[in-house]
Amino acid sequence: MSVSSGVFKIIHSFGYSKEDTAEQKKSVIYKELCELKKRGYDGVVTNVEFEIDYLEDDTEWELMKYKAEACKQLGLRLW
Repeated sequence: MSVSSGVFKIIHSFGYSKEDTAEQKKSVIYKELCELKKRGYDGVVTNVEFEIDYLEDDTEWELMKYKAEACKQLGLRLW
């Protein structure tokens, strides 16, 4: 079995505001992932937003799940 090594982009923040709705945040995430795919990246390294209190905001975990689903849909690997 071979494992291909790809080019991953480390994303510390997707750039949305904490005041944005979940749907607005998802839109920002999807646009950024599409742009990375178009630029030739094979995947992303990311996490929940640390600038927002992710331990008390379930939305950040919902968005992390969305990131995984969007990556799968776009054919990007996620780490």
